[in-house]
This record gives sequence, structure tokens and C-alpha cells, in this order.
Amino acid sequence: MKEFGLIIKLAVAITLIIFFGEWVPEWIQRAFFTISMVMKDTLVFTMPLIVFSLIFACLAGFQKKAPLLILMILLVVICSNFIFVQLGFIAGDFFLPLLGYHASNAVEKVASNLPELQSYFSIPYPHVMGTDTALLIGVTFGLY
Repeated sequence: MKEFGLIIKLAVAITLIIFFGEWVPEWIQRAFFTISMVMKDTLVFTMPLIVFSLIFACLAGFQKKAPLLILMILLVVICSNFIFVQLGFIAGDFFLPLLGYHASNAVEKVASNLPELQSYFSIPYPHVMGTDTALLIGVTFGLY
């Protein structure tokens, strides 16, 4: 039997949540929210170490050509960010008014009277450093 792709599974999950999410008991919602928040906090805590180790290992392996690699990656990131910000603006400027969203009343529609969903518990990880700091340290140590 053929397995479904990840995009199909995500589309089915999002569709089920949209249509049946309001009938799910609050304790199940809170349980999934707790799992989600623990995963997010763990990723935020470990991401600087992952970024540092991968950047350091990559640049240490390239040795002399590492500055050229950094320059190429930087140019690609800047160009792709610019292109996709422009595409997002154009798509939002064109499609959002068709859906009834306008910039003047977007903030008022966000406010909700529903109670905020709280997790059962959270793991208080210490904030060691940000991902951007780990990236800078990894590049510095990897080059020298």
C-alpha cells in the first residue's frame, strides 16, 4: 500500500482541524498545545548549539575557500529574501482585498473574546545565547 506524502498528510490534518477543531475537548487541545510548546522550547534552547556546530564544522572543512562560501551564501540569502518579500507583498496586495481583508481594519479583527489556551506545564530552559550570536561565533571560529 502506498503511503501518503507529507503535504497530503498536512493538508488533511489542517482540514480536519478547521472543520472539527471546535468539537475537540479542551483537555485534548491543552495536551497537544503542551506537547507543541515543549517541542518549541526545546528547539529554541538547542538551536544555537546546532547552528554553531554545523557552521563551525562546515567552515573548518573548507579551510581556504570558506570566505568565498560565506560570501556566496550571503548573496543568495539576501537575493532570495528580497524576491520573496516582494512576491509576498504583491500577492497580499492583490489577494487580501479579494478576501475582504483591508489594512485599515486588520488589527480590529484580530482581537478575540475567546480565553487563551494554556499548557499544562512548561520547561524553563535558560537563555544561553541567540541563534544569530551562535552563527557569528561559528563563522568566526570556523574561519580561524
